[in-house]
Amino acid sequence: MKVAKKVRFLQKDKNGKFINNENFAVLRHRAVVQESVVDETVDNYEDTGVLYIIDKEATEEFNNPKTSKEPSEKDVLKEEYKALSGEDAKGTWGVKKLTEEINAIQNA
Repeated sequence: MKVAKKVRFLQKDKNGKFINNENFAVLRHRAVVQESVVDETVDNYEDTGVLYIIDKEATEEFNNPKTSKEPSEKDVLKEEYKALSGEDAKGTWGVKKLTEEINAIQNA
């Protein structure tokens, strides 16, 4: 899969073929497309005027997502509450309620 910008060229040459230059309209700013579709548009852009311009950095990020994720503040507070009280926090509690409950346990 590739991440690319879909564009339509606006100028034609004297033979009626579209010219690959900086004069284009963006049809879609960021699209995730199959590599075969990108290859097809490269082969046919002179006739159709449509081309996908690949964003190499975004493609690399899309194909290799980061697996490690920083825990959220709420997750950290849930773990702290469980360690202090021995019980799981209620699923509806937000950061504010968790902080209040932890402070109540610590001040008791």
